[in-house]
Amino acid sequence: MDVDPGQEKLSRLARGLGHRAPAGYRDGFELLRDLGLILPELVDRPLPSAGMRNLLTHEYGRIDLDLVAAATPAARRD
Repeated sequence: MDVDPGQEKLSRLARGLGHRAPAGYRDGFELLRDLGLILPELVDRPLPSAGMRNLLTHEYGRIDLDLVAAATPAARRD
């Protein structure tokens, strides 16, 4: 299994600061926010996109492209 270099760096940072390593991509953003390393408004609005990223990356064979296309304008506004 390949490890995401960004996720690995975040895990090292969190552990170095005495915190738990994030459980996943979305959790990593939440952890950065909770540690005060990223402003909440820079995390909370795009956070749902982390779920979309995981879906597109890992479940791309089961994606409903019409649904993605319909959701894209709202995501771009955020």
